[in-house]
Amino acid sequence: MKLQVSERSVEKKREAKRVRRAGKIPAIVYLHDGKSANIAVDSVDFNTALRNVTPGRLSTTVFVLTDEKGKEKRALVKDIQYVPTTYEVSHLDFEELVKDQQINVRVPIECTGVMECVGVKLGGVIRQVIRYLPVRT
Repeated sequence: MKLQVSERSVEKKREAKRVRRAGKIPAIVYLHDGKSANIAVDSVDFNTALRNVTPGRLSTTVFVLTDEKGKEKRALVKDIQYVPTTYEVSHLDFEELVKDQQINVRVPIECTGVMECVGVKLGGVIRQVIRYLPVRT
């Protein structure tokens, strides 16, 4: 999924409030060399992308972050912070993806063929104990 991003300065708390008033979400991208970049993501674009993600699959969804200069970075969402009362996204953390560098991801486990199981046909219920599997890729 593609997102348009813009760079932002990090001076004080008022800068993040200004970004939110402009209809954007303050975010940070953790780069592969240990540094980080402060960005702002359009809230409408991110919420549209979030609605298109299958529930439970956000941790494995790759976002392409395009800045004003046209430079693209592939990244995963590592953390989302919400406003407690309205459940709007207030801050995002991304992790940049680089070809030869390993990352840790929680991959959701999905049971297929549940309706064909004999036990389920006889009235039983599938009880899924493990929902995610940590994977290092």
